[in-house]
Amino acid sequence: MQDRALSTSLSTAPSAPTETGAAARLDALLEAAWPAGEWRDLRVAVAVSGGPDSVALLRALVQAKQSAGGRGDLIVLHLDHGIRGEASHNDAEWVRQLATGLGLESVVEAATQAGPHSEEALRDLRREFYRRAADSLGARYVATGHTADDQAETVLFRLLRGTGVRGAAGIRPMAALSPACSLVRPLLGATRGGVLAYLAAISQPYRIDATNGEDTYARNWLRNQAMPLLAERFPTAATELAGFAQRAAETSDLVESLAADLLRRAVGATPTAEGHVTLQSAVLTQSPQPLVVEALRVAWREAGWPQQAMTAGHWRQLGEMAVTAKPQPAVVFPGSIRVEQVGAEFVLAGPKDTGNGATRPTAGEGSPPVAPLAALHGRTWASIFGHVVNSCWSLFRGVLTLAAVLAVALAVFLYYRLDDEAQRLCEAALNRHCEPFVARVGAARFTPGKGVTMYDVEIVESLQWQPPRGVLQIDELQVQGQFDITTLLRGAPVVTRIVAKSPRLAVTRRENGVWNVSDLKLKSNPNQPLPRIDLHNATVLLTGEAGGTKTLGVNHLNASFVPATDGSRAFNLTIAARDTLAKSLEVRGAASADGSGFRLDYKADGIEATPALVETLAGLGLAPRMTLPPMQGVLSLSGEASRTAAAEPLSWRTAFNFAGSEGHIPGFKRPLSDIVIIGEASPTGVRFEQATARWGDSVIRLVGRREGWSLGSPLAARVRIDDLDFGDVPIERLPQKALGLWNRFRPAGRSDVAMDLAYDGQTWAPRATITAKGASFEDAEKFPYRLTGATGQILVNGGVTDDPQPPAPG
Repeated sequence: MQDRALSTSLSTAPSAPTETGAAARLDALLEAAWPAGEWRDLRVAVAVSGGPDSVALLRALVQAKQSAGGRGDLIVLHLDHGIRGEASHNDAEWVRQLATGLGLESVVEAATQAGPHSEEALRDLRREFYRRAADSLGARYVATGHTADDQAETVLFRLLRGTGVRGAAGIRPMAALSPACSLVRPLLGATRGGVLAYLAAISQPYRIDATNGEDTYARNWLRNQAMPLLAERFPTAATELAGFAQRAAETSDLVESLAADLLRRAVGATPTAEGHVTLQSAVLTQSPQPLVVEALRVAWREAGWPQQAMTAGHWRQLGEMAVTAKPQPAVVFPGSIRVEQVGAEFVLAGPKDTGNGATRPTAGEGSPPVAPLAALHGRTWASIFGHVVNSCWSLFRGVLTLAAVLAVALAVFLYYRLDDEAQRLCEAALNRHCEPFVARVGAARFTPGKGVTMYDVEIVESLQWQPPRGVLQIDELQVQGQFDITTLLRGAPVVTRIVAKSPRLAVTRRENGVWNVSDLKLKSNPNQPLPRIDLHNATVLLTGEAGGTKTLGVNHLNASFVPATDGSRAFNLTIAARDTLAKSLEVRGAASADGSGFRLDYKADGIEATPALVETLAGLGLAPRMTLPPMQGVLSLSGEASRTAAAEPLSWRTAFNFAGSEGHIPGFKRPLSDIVIIGEASPTGVRFEQATARWGDSVIRLVGRREGWSLGSPLAARVRIDDLDFGDVPIERLPQKALGLWNRFRPAGRSDVAMDLAYDGQTWAPRATITAKGASFEDAEKFPYRLTGATGQILVNGGVTDDPQPPAPG
């Protein structure tokens, strides 16, 4: 019901509900609103989203049916809109399992219609699904879990958007869904608090839609922002709004009855095959214009003409024409309905293909079925007038109660409309600055004098023959400064600070070695000062596409970019993170505003280093490719990186310190342990200042350097192995010449070995001094017996020197 990815969670009501007898109260409310005797023998479909309201309705209906018996069935309906990905599918599966656990049939369908995800579009999709499912199942009713809180939000929303008495009636307890099925809302008298208490009392879990906490949709904003604000000042606001809706519904029904009576007296002829409605002007001109408009609405609906495109202005114009009764040019209204005054008659003519056989629209929200004209013959004007007075007084009393509420709501409405404009302007501004990428803004809130807060900001990369790929997502982006309406509309506000909360950056190194963000040419106004930029809890995902996809994620980053005080268009920056790729990560330095030049000092402690990490870094182009033995340990890095201009090469230096518990070298019988490697790397090569490890009972020490990073780069190294056991030597990995000597002498026992290795890119120049410690050997060419207890030294190529420094490469 969201994860921008954990969008839906499972909630369980508290084990100790705050209201005793909550279950009995909701059961009693359901029985009073919709007695089981009316539906127990029929097929009833229950719309269940998985949220608390619909789950409570389902459980209450199951309990009521079990108590009342009956031959009918309860069937669970669920439409998976799919707009929240895996979270939507999880909701659908949860509802299916809930129905199975209750022994009920379920119909779960995935929406396939593409299009806008507005509240109206999604509601229409659900209603169409309910209609099709009900017709297919033969259901007489479809029950939904709307509560008094939903009613209050609906009424307030319609009042703010603009509505009449009919719209103020809000959600009707029952409305036609199709000729054979009705929508029912049995819980309209229950509060959301009562629903939650009921679920707690019966220990029933339910689903939580994380998107309900977001203010993207207007209804969500009313629920999360406006209603709590009103409740602080007017604790009974929701109840009063629901009561107001009930009184408005009574008044609306009565006004429609009066309108139908007026229409009955004014009709000169029922709609003909040509779709004409003829009304006597003498009757219309003697009636109040609002009542005439309502009568025309009834005639319009009875004739089967479309009403959706008829605005309040259209109805007002139509009413003025009807009560004027003066000759005037014909007017064509939406739906190709031609209206004109012909003599003493007011004529409405529909399109030629509309007549008695026209399909009439299904009654929907706030549009109860129209009473037949013949049913009004027995009414008298006196009785009708009395009802009007009583209903109008009730309506007036409700309006007085809501006067203060609507005063607050007016301010809320103005902000809402202004925020819509801010969202549009922010999205347009981002697109100007982020070409060729595309920017989208879910919502925005403008605060005069302070700035704009944008929500659900997304920047995507357009790919040829592929779906767009997200590059940057920001939950909340605050743009602060001295903003006013004029500068906002002109697109030239002075920005002093930008705060991004939970940004997620996806950086991709394409197969050609170019990073996708290099195409992002951020534009700035050189005449305006640079703003401070703060990033809170950022995530960076690095992906390499060359040679197989490699991915590396860095989480929990916090960064600040503070404009330099020397007048240059540059930032002093600080980036820090803990417990992500490393135990601690810190970057400090300065960078030009366009990113062309920078100087950075960095330090990372506690990196869990593995061969897979090295391979990933190499695949991302962040480290040279090296063939390393499988080792695991903790790596610490520190160094600096700089570039003077975009066209200049990158200069960098990194000092490293690796401490590993164990490593395996192919061909070696024993693993290495207690590994320590200290050195430094740069574009010119790598230097090992200290490398030590234990190899069984032996200790290995190494120093050396390599000039360059290619496979043929020159290198030099000095190796010391104390107390080497000849039995551990991997003879199968020795060069052919050395292997021949080994097979000739077949050494055994222990010795100390010192080696100097030099390679000039073409030829190896090894030297070695082997100091025997009770070793044994033979000479297969000169004597066929074995010498034991040997001591002394064997010099290879003259042996190693006493110079503490390793030989130069080559």
